[in-house]
Amino acid sequence: MINSNLPLIKNVNQSSFDILNCKRRLDQFFIYANINTNQVLLTIGRNLKSRYLKQIKDVKLRPHKIRRDFWKPIIAVTGFSSYGSVTATNNIVQDKLDRYPKPPNYKQTARKIRQIEDMDQIDKSVCNLCYALNKLGLKGMENNETSRIKIFWEREALKYVPAQKAGLEWPRFVVHKKLLLDRGRLMMNSEFGPKPFKVRQAYKEAKLKEKATKLEERLKRIQLKREKGGIKSIGVMNILIRRKSIGESKTNASELSSLSESDH
Repeated sequence: MINSNLPLIKNVNQSSFDILNCKRRLDQFFIYANINTNQVLLTIGRNLKSRYLKQIKDVKLRPHKIRRDFWKPIIAVTGFSSYGSVTATNNIVQDKLDRYPKPPNYKQTARKIRQIEDMDQIDKSVCNLCYALNKLGLKGMENNETSRIKIFWEREALKYVPAQKAGLEWPRFVVHKKLLLDRGRLMMNSEFGPKPFKVRQAYKEAKLKEKATKLEERLKRIQLKREKGGIKSIGVMNILIRRKSIGESKTNASELSSLSESDH
């Protein structure tokens, strides 16, 4: 059961979504699997960082750090219509992994066997992904007319797991593709490279414009503060700062007035 209080939509408009952090590709969702334990990690954007290990709630089963040669992408999803869809997918899949029901004889099973079963999360995550995308369709965040979500599979057989184990079907707006890997972990599909030059350029220009706006606002605040304090000259301000730093309590009025007249 999905938590009704789970945040599904983040208010990011479409133009911001198009240029949002071009290097990390935050419009894409990935599932990585550990080649030894079958544990999974979820990421928005392809970067896999050590902090994602906190997704594994059982500390005893959690690796101490990320070894990139032990983790490989098994599912890559792109084509979301909004950033809210990406975050909703991530939240739902993670929430259902955390709440996945235990088998009836779980406590009677030997501890080592229980740990192996708990770490085996690949099939569970695939079923959860199918459930999450169907949920997006029901909420109107994705639809059959305009949405074109693509799922790239490292193993094509995984896409049949939801039907076999949970009786779930993929939404009609989902297209299935092959995930091409080099050396077992480097994604070679063109969809997972950097964004087009025009989009990256727009992102850089937006950041420069934002910095210029902040600088202009800061200068206005400084000027307003000077005017309220009766100080109209940068030279006068510097003299006051110097005199204060050496502990002088009185200011030469004639020196201040002469500087003020020269500035005008």
